[in-house]
Amino acid sequence: MRLNRATGTISYIVGAAHRGQRLATRALLLMTEHARGELGLAQVSLEIEPDNHPSIAVARAAGFRRTDTPPEVVTVRDRSYTLHVWSHQPSA
Repeated sequence: MRLNRATGTISYIVGAAHRGQRLATRALLLMTEHARGELGLAQVSLEIEPDNHPSIAVARAAGFRRTDTPPEVVTVRDRSYTLHVWSHQPSA
């Protein structure tokens, strides 16, 4: 799990042996709380590929919703990624 303080973007990965235990959701909730409460970030977001259904499920479970921001295409090591922005929606 990593938080980019400059952009307020959180990224995460869970090893295959540890998937299905809600570890990513719990860690994302803690990191989001830390970013908002301790660091005072007004905006916390994720960038997720549209076909990454496990990550989308984690985002939704942690209170993130996809934004209307147009997808961004990023190229890393000759591979292009289309990333949708998801924003945290604080509880009312």
